[in-house]
Amino acid sequence: MEAKIVKSAASSGLALIGDNSNMVRMMVMNDKITISKLINAEEEVLMEKSIKTSGKLTLRLGVEDGQKVSFSYSVDGKSFNELEPSGIDAKELPPWDRALRVGLVASGKSNSYAIFDSFVLRNLAIAR
Repeated sequence: MEAKIVKSAASSGLALIGDNSNMVRMMVMNDKITISKLINAEEEVLMEKSIKTSGKLTLRLGVEDGQKVSFSYSVDGKSFNELEPSGIDAKELPPWDRALRVGLVASGKSNSYAIFDSFVLRNLAIAR
């Protein structure tokens, strides 16, 4: 899954979503990327990284073996920088009665916004 953020007054990004209280997400706000895991509405920040960007920022989320989540970003849309290369275990995300979903996420005050230029979802075969 890939998304391009144009501008934002909210924390915005990509997530693998079980429901509103259970997700793994990569959020961007003020030149900082945060990867966090939300389980039963309790957030655990897994990493934070300062970045320099002069415009659009491309974000990627990948899932391997149905539960191993990886994130990467690009400031030029071509060269990607991997975050948490070992992957994040997401097996506890979906409540028993729901399937995982992927999507764009934004968080902030009621008058804040996030503008995305594009969103792409691809099923890629991984060579083993």
